[in-house]
Amino acid sequence: MNKIFLIGRLGDKVHSRSTTSGKQAYTARLATNDGFGEHRKANWHNLTIWGKTGEYLYNTASKGDMLAVTGTVNYKEWQDKQGNTRHSTEVTVDAAELISKSKPKNDTSPEVTEAWNSDFKAPKINPTLDEIPF
Repeated sequence: MNKIFLIGRLGDKVHSRSTTSGKQAYTARLATNDGFGEHRKANWHNLTIWGKTGEYLYNTASKGDMLAVTGTVNYKEWQDKQGNTRHSTEVTVDAAELISKSKPKNDTSPEVTEAWNSDFKAPKINPTLDEIPF
């Protein structure tokens, strides 16, 4: 089974192009995090999105927005102009969900800051003995 599930942030806006047959294709780059602390790194995934899902993301999603996507992984191999063999990996998206919008960079009003912070409440890691249910 070839199935992938990713949650990450868009690296840029979703781009649109027409195929030679006139079909609309959408592309984007999604960053996911791997590791912790000083070993944390970003992995970049090339996405190809078709149909209504692509159209929706093209019209609503922007750089920094958090997305959840499911799809299939495709590996491509080709020869460049110098004759070198090149490889690429892309995810053909079956379904996507916009989880959250990116925080506006220049808007620090209390309403925006509170709304942004309320979306990302971390769970309490060290509960007191009175808070443990057993």
